Amino acid sequence: MKRAAFYLLVGGIGFVVDAAVLTALVRLAAVDPYLARLLSFPPAVLVTWLLNRQWVFVSGARCAKTRGWEYGRYFLVQCAGALINLAVYMSCLALFPVLKPWPVVALAAGSAAALVFNYAGARFWVFRLR
Repeated sequence: MKRAAFYLLVGGIGFVVDAAVLTALVRLAAVDPYLARLLSFPPAVLVTWLLNRQWVFVSGARCAKTRGWEYGRYFLVQCAGALINLAVYMSCLALFPVLKPWPVVALAAGSAAALVFNYAGARFWVFRLR
């Protein structure tokens, strides 16, 4: 239960990073919200991987030699979760065009939809206990 709570905290931090980059791109740089979503994803993944390996899955984190492989697996899980997230995000924007200037609402819905998948992938594949 403690691990899941820390995972939610890390996910919240990742959400803030994602939302900040997304909002800045859409509101300040006038980037299309669909393109902005693709650009906001990688920084959030990097932040959550670093925090998850330090706070959540410490016992399953790999040694420095295999850190690149671990990140690769983490990125793959996050990409699969991102497909779930993106499907919900795009559906929200298509169904509710009024959200386009405020894409964080659609981002939150997508993030919630992908949460369980991402946790299971991180817990049982990326940071599995040896």
